[in-house]
Amino acid sequence: MTTEIWRPALTGRFEIDGEELELIPLGARHRQVLADGFSRLSERSRFLRFMAPVSDLSASELSYLTELDLVDRFAWGLLVEGLPAAVGRYVKTAATEAEVGITVADEYQGRGLGRLLVEALAVVAADVGLETFEFEVLAENGAMLSILERLGAATVTATGVVHARLAVGAVPSPPVDAAVLLESVDSARRDRSRHLPIG
Repeated sequence: MTTEIWRPALTGRFEIDGEELELIPLGARHRQVLADGFSRLSERSRFLRFMAPVSDLSASELSYLTELDLVDRFAWGLLVEGLPAAVGRYVKTAATEAEVGITVADEYQGRGLGRLLVEALAVVAADVGLETFEFEVLAENGAMLSILERLGAATVTATGVVHARLAVGAVPSPPVDAAVLLESVDSARRDRSRHLPIG
């Protein structure tokens, strides 16, 4: 049975190659969707994303990945034809810097979704005053390194891990109106504030 995916009042919808794509700000209501998506990742994809063997996500890890303030800790979920395909997230690490992580389901890899997520993350990051994205990528993760190279990121390699820095302002616009994305985020923030526990 497919888990129903909660959406805010407005989401960023667009088409690429005749397929409908939709960007959704993630939150606590997507806990089960994220768990289901993780379970479908191959062992190789999990290793490249988490840089270690990971067989499952603990309750605390799921909480960390979904209980987001949508400002300093933010994530986009990307749907393709209504099905979960990828997640892009950032976590603020300094006054104007954030670390970025991208996960693309195996069946959707090689279709440009990783770059699209970086572009969409940059829209939100710029709006909240972030200026630099940082990435920690395994040197064997050619797909992500290729994205970063095309975006012009500065990279340094040490002991099998590539550290990359990318100016948020240099990231191209995604194929959906930035104003629509920001209104979608505002809608999700308003919904989150209504459902926060009192006391």
